Amino acid sequence: MAIPFIDFRPAQVMRNKEVYVCYYVLDPTNDRLKRMRIRCNRIKNRREQLKYAVLLCSEINRKLYNGWNPLTGEDTAAKRRVSIVEAATKFVRQKEKELRRDSVRSYRSKLSFFTKWCDKAGISDWLCGRFTAGHAAKILEEYSGGGRSTYAFNSMLQFLKSLFRSFVSDGLASHNPFAAFKGKPGMRPYTTKNLFAVWQRMREELSMPDSYHFYSLKDTGITEMLESGMPSKFVKDLAGHHSLTMTERYLHISDAKRILKTNKIRF
Repeated sequence: MAIPFIDFRPAQVMRNKEVYVCYYVLDPTNDRLKRMRIRCNRIKNRREQLKYAVLLCSEINRKLYNGWNPLTGEDTAAKRRVSIVEAATKFVRQKEKELRRDSVRSYRSKLSFFTKWCDKAGISDWLCGRFTAGHAAKILEEYSGGGRSTYAFNSMLQFLKSLFRSFVSDGLASHNPFAAFKGKPGMRPYTTKNLFAVWQRMREELSMPDSYHFYSLKDTGITEMLESGMPSKFVKDLAGHHSLTMTERYLHISDAKRILKTNKIRF
């Protein structure tokens, strides 16, 4: 079993038919030590090969003991000694400076579940790069099996994806083990009230003026569908209009926009 933070076997000079340096480092994709080998056969003289191999061996071991891993790009001991729980806690603390109070509570709750799961799985002291897609599947399965709603599951998945994206960005992991997982379809249909609430939040975050109304999006959508050549009857049924006359009003708007564009007329 690999020992946390000393996940390698020191380099050695090997002398068989050829001279080479051999060492082992932790492969984050499968949590196993992987053999690495550097041949010295480009040097013709065998005595010189041995001299070079000894020097190379010494340099590789110096780097290994300082936290270097050629498979993950880690090159400092300080970075290697950040455990997965420490990195996750740091991520949430940074987010607390950016989020609203209710969002902070949500992030802390998700962090608590994640850290408790890591502790129960015995991986709290692991490096971030050792967390695999297999671990991701297990934690999502346990979270889903806790009687939580589809919304809660999808929210947790987005949190974990964001968490590991930050690990990859900071060089603490080489891949995102949650990237291939998709959210669950909701069981409850979205109502107009739900959509309006999302629109309100989006408008506030984008500093859009109050004159931009939610129902205007429908008008824009109808106009653009007619512009794309969709049959008026299809657009009528999709928009829920009672007659083609109502739908064709948008066609006139579409024609006017096209004429203005053709003639390069601007307001």
